[in-house]
Formats: sequence, structure tokens, C-alpha cells
Amino acid sequence: ELIALLGPSGGGKSTTLNLISGLLQATTGQIYFGDTDVTKKDALQRGVGMVFQNYALYPHMTVLDNIIFPMKMAKVDKTTREAKAKELAKLVRVDDQLNKKPGALSGGQQQRVAIARALAKEPTVLLLDEP
Repeated sequence: ELIALLGPSGGGKSTTLNLISGLLQATTGQIYFGDTDVTKKDALQRGVGMVFQNYALYPHMTVLDNIIFPMKMAKVDKTTREAKAKELAKLVRVDDQLNKKPGALSGGQQQRVAIARALAKEPTVLLLDEP
């Protein structure tokens, strides 16, 4: 399912994404993923992938290392995470940029690296702010 939030600057689109992701806590109401109430769950428990407006890539890491990072934090074994990262890089068409740092990439390439990194977590929900 694909849902787009459209509205003027300052209309609350990014705030809504931050609430869905668990980066902000809701003061009223509830947030459901399907039949599951995730309102009280933190960002990690929600299993959400988020691509921020500024992409938030680690400038000192290569493209490959940026994609691998969430899997490394999840303690995925090295062989598996490297293979999966290369597969994701191919999916978003940055597989020819794996040894470059984010500063050497175009804005579109940086965005695709950020999407691959978010997908590496195998999220139940993928949120993109200003895609």
C-alpha cells in the first residue's frame, strides 16, 4: 500500500511521519500498524524504516558501509549483511558506487543509498520524508 501526505510547508507532514515512526510520542489518539496498536512502542520496536529529508548518511563511511550499518547493529553475520547490502545497492542502482563516500554522490544517488539502508532493516513500514 502506498500513501502520500501532501500539504503546505508547516502543515505537519514531517511531524506525522515522526509520530508514525516513534521518534515523537503521541499525546492523544492511537497509532496502528494493521491491527497492532504501536502507540506505546518505541521506534525500534515498531520496525520502521525512515528516510529523512537530508538522507542522514554517515559521511565518513562508504556507500556499502552505510547500507550495511543497520544490519551490523542488528548483529547480522558479516557474510549475510555484505551480500544483502550489495543486493540492495543493485536494487536502487548504486551498485557501481559502493566504494565512494556520500559526498562524492549526486543528491539522487544519496537518496537511493538512504533508501537501501532503510530497506536493510526489513521494515514493516517504510517512511520517506520529502522523497
